[in-house]
Amino acid sequence: FTKSCMNANESLMYYYINYILKEILPASEFSNYYIFPQVSIYSFIKVHSSLEQDESEYASRNYWAKSIDFVICYCHKADRQYLYTPVLLMELDGSSHFSSAKYGTKTFRRQQENDRFKDSLFSDLNIPLIRPARIFRAYGCCYLNIFHGRARINKIKNT
Repeated sequence: FTKSCMNANESLMYYYINYILKEILPASEFSNYYIFPQVSIYSFIKVHSSLEQDESEYASRNYWAKSIDFVICYCHKADRQYLYTPVLLMELDGSSHFSSAKYGTKTFRRQQENDRFKDSLFSDLNIPLIRPARIFRAYGCCYLNIFHGRARINKIKNT
């Protein structure tokens, strides 16, 4: 048993996501957005029943085995139930996503394949999937500056 459902990096990112949402959303809208960590893809993407059995088994295996680090959902009421519609997905991408040095070539290749699968799936579904670690690698400190206070966030929002 662990003390937290998220590791240290995930906990910190959860805090930042929540902070940024509070900053960029009007107070009346903020309460409609929810952040869910470690969500199985299978829980919000259903395998189509018209698939052949082997295709369905393959799809189910891939969906069950994969998760998204953070799913940001918009909550709205329809009929007599609340619906949580995914509006943004976020993957943190640790070192195994960028190099085989720490975990080996097999793990690195599997990770790249998983990343391509997720990128393709959510691109086809028009659900934005962002990977902050890749933004950081591309733009350096600009990414980190997003999290250093209201003025910086406002400047980025207005551009």
